[in-house]
Amino acid sequence: MGTVEIAGTTLDVRYDGTVEPGAELHVNLEPTSGPKPVVVRLWVGQSSSEGSLKSKADATENGFHCHVELPADLADGSALWVEIEGEDGTRTTGSLPLPE
Repeated sequence: MGTVEIAGTTLDVRYDGTVEPGAELHVNLEPTSGPKPVVVRLWVGQSSSEGSLKSKADATENGFHCHVELPADLADGSALWVEIEGEDGTRTTGSLPLPE
């Protein structure tokens, strides 16, 4: 899928699944530089997350893994949003466009 840089942390993002309304993506995130996040949350949709289900990623040996549900009403311009939480509790978001 690509890489995203959020608050000094670069994450390599990969997924399995089909991008379609109501589907589920299995997303793997691997930090490649910067501080490792304490918590990672993901959702598909708009930046506000309205109408989307936020999912908390599980920590793995190499990073994080998450099952992300796509909304039944997948609006144009929807993206994969990644929110990281640092050790100080600060939350910062970034996004990747959905593949066509």
